[in-house]
Amino acid sequence: MEVEELQDYLEQVLNYRVALAPVVQDGLPFFIRKAFAFYTGELYSSQVHFLVAQTDSIAIKEIESAVHVFGKSVSGKMVLVFPSMVRRERLGLVKRHISFIVPGKQMFLPYLGIDFSERLKERREVATLKLRPMAQEILIAYLSGHLNPVKWSLAELADYLKYTSMGVLRAVNQLAELGMCKVSGDYRKMVQFETDKEALWKRALPYFQSPVKKMAAVSDNSMFGSGDWLYAGEYALARHSNLVARRPCYAIYEKTYNALLKEGEIHLADAPEEGMADIQIWRYHPFREDGCDTVDLLSLELSFQGVSDPRIRSALEQMKENKVW
Repeated sequence: MEVEELQDYLEQVLNYRVALAPVVQDGLPFFIRKAFAFYTGELYSSQVHFLVAQTDSIAIKEIESAVHVFGKSVSGKMVLVFPSMVRRERLGLVKRHISFIVPGKQMFLPYLGIDFSERLKERREVATLKLRPMAQEILIAYLSGHLNPVKWSLAELADYLKYTSMGVLRAVNQLAELGMCKVSGDYRKMVQFETDKEALWKRALPYFQSPVKKMAAVSDNSMFGSGDWLYAGEYALARHSNLVARRPCYAIYEKTYNALLKEGEIHLADAPEEGMADIQIWRYHPFREDGCDTVDLLSLELSFQGVSDPRIRSALEQMKENKVW
């Protein structure tokens, strides 16, 4: 969004031209600096900080976190500026009394008693297709280095992953439809991935879902001490960053979990905050990060989807700096 668009809108509605100056905020968490550009100006003799969104959609939890963190570092009023907004998002901000502007559409400044809106043209929300767990597992296996080389026969892939050929075929067909691999051959089908893994990861991001289906706590974690189980969650993230996490957390494939629970091998705690450790029940088999005792870094990052905690976001950025494609 151009700053001039915001200035023109304020002048049109308030008959007041606001001079805006960019502000560098190096001390803020990376996810806030990435989501917003910062400007300051004077509005009716009051200093106002404008947080201009750099994307069409930002989760309400991330907005709340940004307002909370940014508010600690500055004095004066804060106004968030968005290029567009759907009704649900607008109502969420109004409910929380967060000042915002959608240039040309709406201005909500409760501290000035202003709630001006024209007819809002709703931005169409399109539900993004998500990868099937098996399709995501195949793609993560390739991206994290567990599937080499880039070309596999369908039979080899099914044998490696211990799935049926039909299940793998459905998974790779979905990947092929989304342009994430190529499937060729009539009788002996071949699956080929592109060599630029970083580009493939970025293209697949909107289709990924968190590998974590649900969480549980165990009253006895002795069975996890064999070394066959991988650390996950904050405990794993702490091994790749400066994050501090003392309570162990392990990843376990949901079918394995159900079988062990039925056999009485897993003993659940009475409450989530009790017990000796946490376990994440995964939609697909966890992969080991090379040379480490944690799940792979890509799945680990995906397991924190939607988390706006600044210390988690900072740890994730630190972890990603160490990722070599």
